[in-house]
Amino acid sequence: MADWRDTSFPKITCHDVLRTGVTAFIAWALGMGNYALMAWLVYDQPVVFEHDFYSACIWSAIALALTVVLFYLPAMVLLRHVLNGYKPLRMFLYLGIAIGILPVAMIVLYWSHSLREMFSHEAFLFYCMFGVVGLIMGLGFAVKRELPHQAQGQAVYKD
Repeated sequence: MADWRDTSFPKITCHDVLRTGVTAFIAWALGMGNYALMAWLVYDQPVVFEHDFYSACIWSAIALALTVVLFYLPAMVLLRHVLNGYKPLRMFLYLGIAIGILPVAMIVLYWSHSLREMFSHEAFLFYCMFGVVGLIMGLGFAVKRELPHQAQGQAVYKD
């Protein structure tokens, strides 16, 4: 574990940004699939690819883009710094899911201006969606992508 008195914020590398961007797109697509699935399973309302679904796609993408830049990436990098690595993996999953509440709050409060709407049926669908997004974001950030020769400590280039 890192020293809690260390006040320097860990560096965000280009690799972190690229991996987070790709992971965010994949997570958003899986989250939208979960949104459609939950609408069908829980409310018996199959998603029709019309205005409502397109609106959900657009607003969730905007909320996710803001959340990734402002919360996911800095929080995941900070957690990696505090844990001095990627273990335990479940901490990244918990953090990702917890941060998933923020885009739901952004969407609901922007459109309704009421905290009561945070517990509506539509908000439930967004919670399901961003729960999956958070799970994928945490997993995607924490899983190290090492090449086999890097994992064994061998040199990448040989003279």
